Amino acid sequence: MDLLSAETRKILGSYGATTPSTSAATTSNALQSDGHHVHLEPSTDYGLKPRHSRKWNDRSSIMNSVMRQSTMPLSVMGQGKRAGLQGYRSPLNYLLPLVPLGIVGGILGWAPSAVFLLNFCGCIPLATILGRATEDVAEHTNETIGGLINATFGNAVELILSIVALRAGNLDVVRNTLVGSILSNLLLVLGSSLFFGGLIFREQEILPVVVENNSLALGVSLAGFVLPTLFSIVLDHAKASNIQSKNEIFSLVTSILMLVVYACYLFFQLYTHADFFDGIEDEGDDEIENVDTEFTPLARGNGDDGVFARDGSEESEADDDNEIPPAPMKVALTILVIDVAVVAVCCEFLVGSIDGFATRMHLGTAFVAVILLPVIGNAVEHLSAVMVAMKNKMDLSVGIACGSSVQIAMFAAPLMVVVSWVVTPSGVPRLTLDLDFLDLVTVGIAVFTANLTLRDASTNWLEGASLIMIYLMIGTAFYIIG
Repeated sequence: MDLLSAETRKILGSYGATTPSTSAATTSNALQSDGHHVHLEPSTDYGLKPRHSRKWNDRSSIMNSVMRQSTMPLSVMGQGKRAGLQGYRSPLNYLLPLVPLGIVGGILGWAPSAVFLLNFCGCIPLATILGRATEDVAEHTNETIGGLINATFGNAVELILSIVALRAGNLDVVRNTLVGSILSNLLLVLGSSLFFGGLIFREQEILPVVVENNSLALGVSLAGFVLPTLFSIVLDHAKASNIQSKNEIFSLVTSILMLVVYACYLFFQLYTHADFFDGIEDEGDDEIENVDTEFTPLARGNGDDGVFARDGSEESEADDDNEIPPAPMKVALTILVIDVAVVAVCCEFLVGSIDGFATRMHLGTAFVAVILLPVIGNAVEHLSAVMVAMKNKMDLSVGIACGSSVQIAMFAAPLMVVVSWVVTPSGVPRLTLDLDFLDLVTVGIAVFTANLTLRDASTNWLEGASLIMIYLMIGTAFYIIG
């Protein structure tokens, strides 16, 4: 007697299951069907298993790894870049021949617009290689040292560019570049990730702990810009004396405190509460062990209803299996040192040609610094975040975009203020965190909309498109202001 209906057999066949047609006594304890969902008892042995059981175990391992890394933003950024860049091979490497041309043009004194464009385009692949070299070096260390390396070199290009501009006395360029990096990561990079991922997967889920950690860090980062700006406004209204000096002192104190908070942030993740993150990893393991035998796919997004739907789980598995191993330590260190030196030279000529390029192209310096220059440092984040989002790894994608913004706001910007007190001669204005009104409002909008988008730990393409549109609005504002 055939105990299984045709509909039930069809459901089982879609998962590669075999369907016995034995007596009721041999099947009643093994299979229960409610018409649409099939549940397998732990003791059943009727061949009801997913196709390629080895791959199923591999997928579970991949998911374990993603859940573990997603609890720590520093690790998330590293894993996401490795998954997105696939070694040192990148389409951006076709721009590498522009690097020597840009350096030669700067030495020979070519037209500022040509020097700017050559060095601008040349720095993009250099930033990509620098990001991968940083990850390779971190791979050869333990988790704590690797996290510190990511924290230090995660935004090395922005740091180099800011130091060069600081030495040249272009304080507005430094501030605008840092602000632009935050805006680009939170709106353009994150928005593009949600949009392109949403075209493939109808809904994509994010681990709540990733959202909580990034929301807190972004809120603290925003306070580091709001307070110095309000302090400056209060001094102006009070008509206090030595306003510039007082602004510089308050920004210095705020920057030191922000660096202390960032150090505590790292210490919390990498040392005192490492067991807390291990506990979350164990919860992820239990979650996978208790996967319902309806064989829910590994991908937490729904690829069947996406705009350009496809099954992302098999591709994701293949990408993880084919992930390129890190380069040897000596090779990675050599690449890192050489790349940093070349980026420093290119940035020197790049900063020196900003004014000439802006004049020649009829663009405002603020637009160049806020919109164009961040493209150099964010090329790595943008490429990696979008690629991993299209593989349905939104934890990694969000970690890249938000983690980079946190590093800029809590580490790079305060560090530049401290450095300005060291390299700036006495009597010359030093860098402060006192932003222009438009800069402050746009950063506030970016932090608010990013947190609002991620609040429910679920994303779709519409949310990504909204973030991109906001970024285009901000870019248009800076373009028109000139």
